[in-house]
Amino acid sequence: MSSPAFTMAIRFMEDEPEAAARKLELEDPHSVSQLLQKMPGSTVKGVLRRMLPASSASIVYYLDNDFAADLFNQMSMADVVSILRHLSAEEREVLILKLPAKKQAACNILLHYPEYSVGAWVETDLLVLDELMHVDEALSRLKKKVFVETHDIYVVNRNRQVVGSLSIYALLRSPGTTLVRSVMRQDIAVVSALSDLKSALALPAWQFRDTLPVVSRHQEFIGILHHHIVRKAISQMRSESTGAAYVPTDIIAAYGASFFGIIDTFFQTKSEKTRRN
Repeated sequence: MSSPAFTMAIRFMEDEPEAAARKLELEDPHSVSQLLQKMPGSTVKGVLRRMLPASSASIVYYLDNDFAADLFNQMSMADVVSILRHLSAEEREVLILKLPAKKQAACNILLHYPEYSVGAWVETDLLVLDELMHVDEALSRLKKKVFVETHDIYVVNRNRQVVGSLSIYALLRSPGTTLVRSVMRQDIAVVSALSDLKSALALPAWQFRDTLPVVSRHQEFIGILHHHIVRKAISQMRSESTGAAYVPTDIIAAYGASFFGIIDTFFQTKSEKTRRN
């Protein structure tokens, strides 16, 4: 499927993933999965993460497992876990086993936290530094892998407790032989993984930071919580009880309804094939 209309549909999904998500939530999940598998994974990822988790899960259920696992590898842990929660234990296990070992472990840990808690929405794909590392070692680790989040780099002690944070710029400006703890910021506020999302959203620390470190009941560092993820999670839980959002008409007009036309045509064709069979 490579018609100009289909190309426009992909462009629409990339530019307006929210509107595309709302439209696809209304369609048959099996048919949606067949359509999405014809599209680039980077495009599909952006739409799936904006759907209600239950809707995303109903589509992921029909996706090829390798395709789904590849999507999960491109998504944040918070988004992955929110989708996995809506699959059966057997389906979750199949997909988790296709992920890298580190991501498997993170999934299994985060799935144990209730959906309304901070722990369920933690991002774990981070560069974490030991306070006794030297700057040159920290930079070497940064170069070896692409991390989801590098704006705030958190520093832990030997007991995995958060003792500070720093930026990439602080590392780049410091001599290679300098200890990380010498350039980090201290007095970092943390949030418990067991806290409920509404309480977390009310924390005054958000006035100064976009992320907060999340700790277990033993004060061990688990990952970070994004402010926008807290708001998204609370909004999703509200939406699950009120239904999908309306797609603005100005967005439809801007794209000449190409996306909606190709979607409607695709699903109509699928329906006709089903009736003939």
